[in-house]
Amino acid sequence: MVIVGCAVAVLAAALYFHKPSKPTKPLAQHTAHPVPSASAPSAGDVSGFTLIKVGSPGQVGSSGPVTLDTLGVSTKALPNVQAEAFPEQPVAVRGGAAVIEGGTAYLISGVNTPPVNLGPADHLFPAATNAFVGVYRAGSGGQSPTVQMVAVTGSVTSSPSSTFPAGWQPVAQASTGIVISKSQNGNLALALWQPSTTPGGTVLKQWGPARSVIDVSGNEVAWLDASGCDPQGECPLHITSLSTFADAIAHPPPGYTGFLAAGAFSPENAGSLAMLVYDASSGFAQARLALVQTTTATAAADWVATLLPQSEVTPGNDIPGHVAWTPDGARILFAGGSGPIEEFALGDTQSFQTTAQASYAFTLY
Repeated sequence: MVIVGCAVAVLAAALYFHKPSKPTKPLAQHTAHPVPSASAPSAGDVSGFTLIKVGSPGQVGSSGPVTLDTLGVSTKALPNVQAEAFPEQPVAVRGGAAVIEGGTAYLISGVNTPPVNLGPADHLFPAATNAFVGVYRAGSGGQSPTVQMVAVTGSVTSSPSSTFPAGWQPVAQASTGIVISKSQNGNLALALWQPSTTPGGTVLKQWGPARSVIDVSGNEVAWLDASGCDPQGECPLHITSLSTFADAIAHPPPGYTGFLAAGAFSPENAGSLAMLVYDASSGFAQARLALVQTTTATAAADWVATLLPQSEVTPGNDIPGHVAWTPDGARILFAGGSGPIEEFALGDTQSFQTTAQASYAFTLY
């Protein structure tokens, strides 16, 4: 989940050198992985997870086909479904993912299961628990915008709709409120907001300007600073506590000046964040995968990035790529503006190409 400001640094164009081919690992196969060293952590397998992807490689705006890769089994496009593509994202929820088609939110839970109508929606965002999906409705005819946490399972009940501040957009729900953003002088203003009986709710804290919001996990938000960026779009990465507002700036890998606007927190380890960085050392533009970690998992801690070996994609021009984790936190799937989605298992010595083609909008459940 990455929300990007209007003024996005244009990445340097790729030089037309031949890129060495990498092993292709079809989603149904697992034997092509190199054997991890004895000290490497054991990793789960992508079998049993489903990748849901919207749109084609490099697609920004409009709507696109929804593809389900039942990893280890098959790849199928959902018939007669055209969901909103990037910057909208499919939101992983319990048992599936939510998408928007034609102003309506739908729960997708399988190729052979009809989509479930979740009601009107203009934007979806992750809830603090996967039993819900956040729904933003812009309002029309003089009505104010609203947000609602909509239940995707019968074991919970949707929240009431709350009036939402005009001009802002919800990013993700945290434990202490909802992170929201709005365009401001070509970048983003960020805030932590809580619904209340007061019309428009309460803004607890505002900060920025940000180049983009990377992800929200628990009570932390990762975001890129709008200042201090290099010409390739690498910017300082902040990890900010949403309870104390303590802030840390992550250390990029040695030789790098910052991070690209593509990344995601591990769903199983709040102290791990997968990010892309820009690299042209091999003669052509690459976005390389890095793991940003802290041992204490607090925003005030020291967050340090390490390049993951032989894990790179070709970045897009304005949007560098997209990153997502398997739900068990064992594998990272990442893509650039073209080519296949890559898979890196923690403990491996390189990433592998999947048979799924790149998209700026995908997640796994």
